[in-house]
Amino acid sequence: MQKDFLDHYLKGKDTWHRAPVHLRLRNVDGTFTDRDEQEWPIARTHWTKYYLQKDGSLSTDASDDFQVSFAAVGRGINFFTEPLEEELEITGPAAASLLISSSTSDADIFLTLRVLDPDGNDVSFVAANDRHGVVATGWLRASHRKLDKEKSLPYRPYHTHDGLQPLREGEKAQMDVEIWPTSIIIPKGYRLGVNVGGRDYRFTAPNLKTRVDISQYLKNPRLVLGMFRTLRFPELLKILTHEKVWDGNAIYTHKMDMRRKEFSGTTTVYSEDGSRPYLLLPVIPGSKEMARR
Repeated sequence: MQKDFLDHYLKGKDTWHRAPVHLRLRNVDGTFTDRDEQEWPIARTHWTKYYLQKDGSLSTDASDDFQVSFAAVGRGINFFTEPLEEELEITGPAAASLLISSSTSDADIFLTLRVLDPDGNDVSFVAANDRHGVVATGWLRASHRKLDKEKSLPYRPYHTHDGLQPLREGEKAQMDVEIWPTSIIIPKGYRLGVNVGGRDYRFTAPNLKTRVDISQYLKNPRLVLGMFRTLRFPELLKILTHEKVWDGNAIYTHKMDMRRKEFSGTTTVYSEDGSRPYLLLPVIPGSKEMARR
């Protein structure tokens, strides 16, 4: 497919006879559903807000007042829907809106969309660089939260990254986080959720880990020096013996500044009038009639 596309647009060959958008939707059993569309995002998208709730649930109903805290270097906090009453397709870009504070002068927010099967186990999905990927991820550093309001869209907040906005201890800050586009079909009885944390979400089930060879990273002397300076010995040993494990997130061969004290505090998420925490998800109606490939 890629060769046909490049031959057509770079060499002028008559090799591309596809719709403007070709989707490969991911199913929970590892198969795919192919479908053509005419635009992106899809015109019939039902942009749906899923609100984080005090009891750890995820619902289309606005939440009451609450606050919940988590250790930035811990496993974060999770919010899940009830078992779905019907099949749900999520295809397109997504975003989140959170009001947070930190016990330090900065904070990293990592958002990971998750799916649980009826037994409560994580479901992984084939990703571009990992056969055990998560549904979608998004992340933002609090000091980089400044928005370009003219370029931002509800489903795609656009950050300027042209200046730092440090937090004051206990100060609340609005975080509008872009979540990378995704395409999944979630069956009836499964649950949709999100992990909110200060680092990447990690799968724990052994069957959801992918062992890879990253020897090519060792060819970069500056990268190797940074690894020696920042990694603990067990982590470094795994890398040097080509035993680094991808576990549902981007692979990190060095942590760089993530170990600084300002990213190791306690982060608090708030729900209050004027700022209810939510995910904005691209729900696509009518997925049941699509043929499975």
